[in-house]
Order: sequence, then structure tokens, then C-alpha cells
Amino acid sequence: MNERFGSFRDVVELWPTRELCAAEVGASPAQVSKWWQRDSIPDRWWRSVLATSRAKDSGLTADALARLASVELRA
Repeated sequence: MNERFGSFRDVVELWPTRELCAAEVGASPAQVSKWWQRDSIPDRWWRSVLATSRAKDSGLTADALARLASVELRA
């Protein structure tokens, strides 16, 4: 896994603001803030997150998101 992503918060923090993340992903700023607060991105949003150039440029993959989710489930 890309060491850059130890949490879903790291994914949200690819964007300089949660508002920009929301705009690029198609979610509301409140949703993205909840993702960060809960340290979890619902899997129904993964495709939208992965489709952004920011995610692609950072090396974020579906496998990395799945690994983060599996860590979350074990916690």
C-alpha cells in the first residue's frame, strides 16, 4: 500500500480544503467533513474519489481504499 495513505483522513487531505474535495468528488462539503471526522469514506464514494486527477496523481488505488477499510473494520 502507498505509505502516504495510513487513514481515510489522509485521502481527504489530498485536497487543500474539504470544500474543494467535495466539489471534485460531487459530494457536499458537510459529507466530506463527516468523512474526515469519522476517518471513513463510504465505499459508494470510492469510484468518484478515484476518478479525480488528484487521487490519480497521488497513486491512490481501490486496493489502498480497501486496505484502509479492512483496517477500520478490525479496529
